[in-house]
Amino acid sequence: MACRHNPLLNLAKRGAARYSAHRRATRKPITHNLLICLLHHLRQYSSLCPQDRRMLAAAFSLAFHGFLRVGEYTVPSLHRFNPSHHATVHDIIWHKHHPSFTIKRSKTDQLGRGTSISIQKSSRPSAFCPYRTINRYVRRLPHIDPCTTPLFCFRDGTPLSRSACHKFLSHLLSQAGYRASEYNTHSFRIGAATSAAMAGVPGRVIKRLG
Repeated sequence: MACRHNPLLNLAKRGAARYSAHRRATRKPITHNLLICLLHHLRQYSSLCPQDRRMLAAAFSLAFHGFLRVGEYTVPSLHRFNPSHHATVHDIIWHKHHPSFTIKRSKTDQLGRGTSISIQKSSRPSAFCPYRTINRYVRRLPHIDPCTTPLFCFRDGTPLSRSACHKFLSHLLSQAGYRASEYNTHSFRIGAATSAAMAGVPGRVIKRLG
C-alpha cells in the first residue's frame, strides 16, 4: 500500500505515460514524392468541385513547401476566424518570379511580429509546381476583400479548418493506399524537413525553415 501512494513512484508513472503517449503520437513524414501522389489523387476526387480541389491542392502545397504548422494556414474552427491572427488572401503577395506568404502568428512568434516566406517555382515545369498550384487557386477566387477573407475557403465560402484539412488529408492517404492513422497535418512539416535533408540542404538552414 505504501508504494501505491509514493509520490516519487506516481511521478515516475506519469512521466512514463507521457513518454508513451508521445511515442504513440509520432507521425510519419509526407515527403515530396508522397505529396505529388496525394495531389494526383486529389485531381480524381470527383465528389469535390474543381475549385475546392484547387483550394486543397494549394493548401497542401503551401503547407509542405512553406514548412508550415497547420494553424498557420487554416482556421481553428468554422466560427473562430480572426483576420488579424489567421491567414487571409492578402497574406499571399505575388512577386515577379515567386509568391511570398506572411505568417501572422505562430508557435514561435506569440507577439505576432510576422514572418515572410518565399515559395519558389519548381526547377522543371510541373503541374504540381507550388507556384502554379497556388496561382491556379488564387486567380480563380471570386471578387472578395482579400484582407478579411480566409486564405483557403471552399466554394461556398466556408473556411478551411484544421479538422477539415485533417479529414481530407486522411481520405487521400487512404485512397493512395497508406494507413492514414500514421499521418496528420504536421506530417507536411516533418516531410519538408526530411526531403530537404535528403536533397543536401544544410541542417542549419532546415532548422531555420522548420
